[in-house]
Amino acid sequence: MNQMIRVYLSRIGKAKIIFLVFISFLFAFSGRDARLSCTLHFVSSISDHYFVLYGFLPLMLVCLFPVLDDDSEIFICRFTRYSTYFTRKWIALGFVSALLIMAELAGILLSGIGLQNISGWVSSTSVANEELFPVLMKHFESPITCFFALILWQFAGVWISSGLLLWIRHFLSKKGTLMMIFIMYLLAALSIKISLLVTVPIPTFNYLLLLHHNFISEHGVYITLSAVAVLVLLILITIRFCPFITIKPTGLRGMPGYYLRQIMTWKNIGIVIGVIGLVSIYKYIQIGDVPFNEMWVLEFYSGHGIGYLQPIPFIEMLILNGAPVYLLASFIQNAVSEQSAFVPIRAVTKRKLMGAHLCIGGLFVAIYCIILFLFPAARYLFSRNKDATIALKLSAMLCFLKFMDCFIQYLLFLIVFNISRSTLAAFSLIVVGNVLAVTPRQFSEWWPLGMSSTARFFEEQKIFAAIEIRTLILSSIVLVLSLYLLKFGKERITQ
Repeated sequence: MNQMIRVYLSRIGKAKIIFLVFISFLFAFSGRDARLSCTLHFVSSISDHYFVLYGFLPLMLVCLFPVLDDDSEIFICRFTRYSTYFTRKWIALGFVSALLIMAELAGILLSGIGLQNISGWVSSTSVANEELFPVLMKHFESPITCFFALILWQFAGVWISSGLLLWIRHFLSKKGTLMMIFIMYLLAALSIKISLLVTVPIPTFNYLLLLHHNFISEHGVYITLSAVAVLVLLILITIRFCPFITIKPTGLRGMPGYYLRQIMTWKNIGIVIGVIGLVSIYKYIQIGDVPFNEMWVLEFYSGHGIGYLQPIPFIEMLILNGAPVYLLASFIQNAVSEQSAFVPIRAVTKRKLMGAHLCIGGLFVAIYCIILFLFPAARYLFSRNKDATIALKLSAMLCFLKFMDCFIQYLLFLIVFNISRSTLAAFSLIVVGNVLAVTPRQFSEWWPLGMSSTARFFEEQKIFAAIEIRTLILSSIVLVLSLYLLKFGKERITQ
């Protein structure tokens, strides 16, 4: 154990530790307020999310990355099994984590020299402290208790983060590990800019290093601790029973990869962006300059209702829902008509060939809906409305409902195409299916085609419950249609 600690400390080097002390001092001294006591200054400095996320966290990752690689095989063989070596290394990284926290504290304590020593909570005119101190006062009686709690929480966060990075590096390549670290850091760094990430307490770096971020949501600390417990349990189980599995992302191979290259052309991508862009611009003009809230989102996804016919909203719904189905229909026509005899042979079984059609259809519709979601998300980024976070969640739910709606239409197209062998007949029946929504309400209330249009349930009081019910219905239909195609549709589409 002592040898492991010495080796890891030598890999980090003294220069990084000294630089961490300097950065901690620089951030803490820049936020120094003479009206605060030294204890409150320490609390404010160690809770400064700009310092933690943009100063301490990058240096922590730079210090930990050189020690993530496994040691030599001769050294690992000294232990009875790999899980024992992994656990010992994680414990050794606990001492490295303590050194990083001590370096941070050294810089913060140096910045507080000369401040008055007054006990108790004292407010400041600083906007950041006016927002921070009242939150901490609800949970801690004195600043010194709060300071030690923040230190212990941050130490535990650094230690858990080191184990998580060690686990990721064991299963991924160095390039994959760097990509995962970048994504995790990006989520933590954007959490103070995008309020939606703050309202979802998941064990990202900001929740592991900043205790007061867990106070934003109710029972946030318990949720984070529960998530960390599950994560630690997952790490220990996978290291114990699957220590020699290496995850190598190789992309989409086989028939799905073959079809993906055919459908994801620049022409199709341009059509998708063009259709969504034009419809979104039309909706932006129709809605007008109103705050980004739930009503804005419902208007954006309004589409067409049931029991009546309005030509422009119906054409809008038909274009938005039919664009991915039309592109997939064209792809199916080309794939079947130009299909070589080697394609079914490479697919091994006809069921796998049908599975490839289902897989690539679902993937294409998912990409289509993600692009659609980006337009309300862009409106959210420029919104200062308090209800914007709830509206963005509603937009995500409606995009998933749109995915189920479009995917069902694609599955129905495959079924009709299998029977008629005509792309025109299959797509025409899909259009007719959307027209049936204009029939009287007692017949079209739960008609699945076009169910993602919010105009159908715009007047319901519990919007989220209505969306969940419709998502459950469409999910069941997707499951039934997919099983039918895998069982009976595989014979005709591969002929």
